[in-house]
Amino acid sequence: SRKSSIYNNKPPFSIFGVGDYSFKPYKVAISGLYKTFHFTLVLPQNEKPVMLDDTCYMLGFDKLEFAVYSLILLNSETTMQFLQSITFPDAKRTFTKDVLMRIDLWELAQTIDKSELQKELNYINETYHFNLSLNSWDEFINEMTPIQSGQMELFV
Repeated sequence: SRKSSIYNNKPPFSIFGVGDYSFKPYKVAISGLYKTFHFTLVLPQNEKPVMLDDTCYMLGFDKLEFAVYSLILLNSETTMQFLQSITFPDAKRTFTKDVLMRIDLWELAQTIDKSELQKELNYINETYHFNLSLNSWDEFINEMTPIQSGQMELFV
């Protein structure tokens, strides 16, 4: 019997946090239970997406380049310092959805040093035997660019 009250009066088997992102081939994930500030690239196995359990948080991607760019941003020194400033090492889950939702990938992408970005990309290419470039960087930025709705203009 599971200890958490979320399981009371529920079927004996449950799957949490399943959405379209769950079925994306490329993921960047972090364990909510570990204390380390390290995001991991999760690649398909046997041409099928890997499914992660409810102790992990992930972003799903259709494009490998976008997953790698996100991985670099999320493992940056800036992100690590930010997470250290808003998390508690003695918490059961150091990383929660609320904590991770505070990371602004678009802002990180705007401020990252391009030579650092290229250096990290070279390291990932070497580690994973990829041959990725920054050719899709602008497309990556455009996909994340906040949409301006104009709704607040009503109050000007």
